[in-house]
Amino acid sequence: MKTYFGKQFERYCSSKRTRVEFKIREIVNIKKFRS
Repeated sequence: MKTYFGKQFERYCSSKRTRVEFKIREIVNIKKFRS
């Protein structure tokens, strides 16, 4: 049970991280495009 929860939590954290990185990359690209 604990290991299952750990795996789910890890997956949730990794998916959240990638989403944040994608947003940051998008913002950086917009800034580069403007300047």
